[in-house]
Amino acid sequence: MSQTKGTVRQLRTLPADMLNGRNRTLRVDGNAFEWIAVFLLDHPHVPQDTVVTWQPLGIPAIALTRRDWDFLFDQLRSTTAVLDYLLGTGGTLFAAPQLPQARPQ
Repeated sequence: MSQTKGTVRQLRTLPADMLNGRNRTLRVDGNAFEWIAVFLLDHPHVPQDTVVTWQPLGIPAIALTRRDWDFLFDQLRSTTAVLDYLLGTGGTLFAAPQLPQARPQ
């Protein structure tokens, strides 16, 4: 999470040009965005009693499993939509949340 804090601080201090997935250069000014730190637990079997903690970052922060991230992305179809959804939770700390399983089609 400290990497997130440093990246946001750097982009707020000095905007940067970044290349997106469509090979277009975008100017990223850290002051022009609302930020959220996302910590993904990428493990097939996260124990139920897992609690993720970190020092305050000064921005909303959330932890969730890779499975839950994939579920949200499959439902909402964009990273921006997932982040907007997560910001709507108030940046509350989650400990290995259990979202509903997607139904097989």
